[in-house]
Amino acid sequence: MSRFVLSGALVSALLALLAPAPARAAGPIAWCGIDTAAADRQPDETTGYSFHLIYAYPADGGDGFASWAPRIAGDIASVEEWWRSQDPTRAPRFDLHAFPCASPWGRLDISRVQLSQSAAFYAPVFGGGPDNTFTRITRELGTTFARKDKKYLVHYDGPLEYGSSWPACGQGRTGYPEGGAESFAIFYLRACGFETVDLFREKATAHELIHVLNAVAPGAPNACADSPGHVCDNLADVMARENVFGLTALSQRILDAGRDDYYGHGGSHFDVQDSLFLERLDGSDRAAPSAPAELSASNDATGAVTLTWRPSSDDVGPVNYVVFRDGVGLARTVSSEGGTVSLTDYRPEGVTVEYAVKASDAVGHLSRPTSLRFTVGLGIVDGNGGLLRDTVAPPAIDDVRVTKGKTGVTLRWDAVRDPGGLRGYRIAVGGKTLGVVSGRSATIPRTRLGRSPVSIAPVDRAGNAGPPVTVSIRSMR
Repeated sequence: MSRFVLSGALVSALLALLAPAPARAAGPIAWCGIDTAAADRQPDETTGYSFHLIYAYPADGGDGFASWAPRIAGDIASVEEWWRSQDPTRAPRFDLHAFPCASPWGRLDISRVQLSQSAAFYAPVFGGGPDNTFTRITRELGTTFARKDKKYLVHYDGPLEYGSSWPACGQGRTGYPEGGAESFAIFYLRACGFETVDLFREKATAHELIHVLNAVAPGAPNACADSPGHVCDNLADVMARENVFGLTALSQRILDAGRDDYYGHGGSHFDVQDSLFLERLDGSDRAAPSAPAELSASNDATGAVTLTWRPSSDDVGPVNYVVFRDGVGLARTVSSEGGTVSLTDYRPEGVTVEYAVKASDAVGHLSRPTSLRFTVGLGIVDGNGGLLRDTVAPPAIDDVRVTKGKTGVTLRWDAVRDPGGLRGYRIAVGGKTLGVVSGRSATIPRTRLGRSPVSIAPVDRAGNAGPPVTVSIRSMR
């Protein structure tokens, strides 16, 4: 994890110099959201891996969302414009929602979250151990914001305490090229002049965004030995080590000076330019894959839930998948076999979960989700828990008792229960079905037995067959 800092004296001097002039020519951008949801709004307007914005404040703090949302939107617009000026072939992809708005940045999906604890809880002395401000905030947010197709940029509007005169302006967690609960950056809105000088926030936003894209990797030739995640070859580099931000605007910063450390370098260490969270502006693959079709779910007696669906198509290909359980990412790639795609999850009996699947192409475009609600042990259900489709087979018969007669063999067993209703028990000899009986016994003439074993499998009303129990020839002779 890396942090961006400015000394207290430097902050004061810069504020004094910059106070007479407007913060930034473009200024804030009107945010067009119609509510202040505390969650990631769905569906996403952005069809790809993206950065989700969060405004967070402590339980006893003031809610400044109305003031901060336009400034956050303006910062993101500046970062996107700067990025395109540095590399016309790429641009960061941000989570947009379908708010009625002419500006894309006015459609940013910004979640407003009131944290559960007071400001004092989130303000331990910086550097005082692993349980610091960053850890406490991201640990709480990570229980809700943990999608594999998202990275999270958090703007924390609360007071901070420091163990020295070097306050943290922002922090970003590196080492996680994928999205999910570990992919967070935080900007401390009450530090480093962020409340009054936009250009400080713009540079910090770009800096921490690149950190959370997993830069700078340890193998980079100019990585700072004493400052992980930063470069030491050029002070104008946006990822230069701490305390070098000075008066220059983001527009005067360089995205990997020399292109040898973290962006477009062609080396063996991780290259941010390859991230799925960047839109390829120069490629032919501009369309998202088709949504997965025929999504279904079932489970066995161990609680292993198997999801299956038909493969998606893409104009360029290939296609992988992102799978979610109750909005949290489970996996990014799954197996494909025999024209279907599948994934196995494990949940307790009786639990209802919502699964969703998105198809993903090689450059980070995502399809619209296909989803269902599933109750383990029952089947696919509606929002009220009512059974829509019985996809769960009955359990296996525990034991079969054999009674031998002169002309035939009688098999008896205990009844099994199925929540969706049991049709009966399928009797087969040597793999050939003789019929389905409704009772708990069946007599098979010896002339039908031959040398083949007999199997009994419960069958429910939807046609799902439970595991067969096989009775050997020896026990029937």
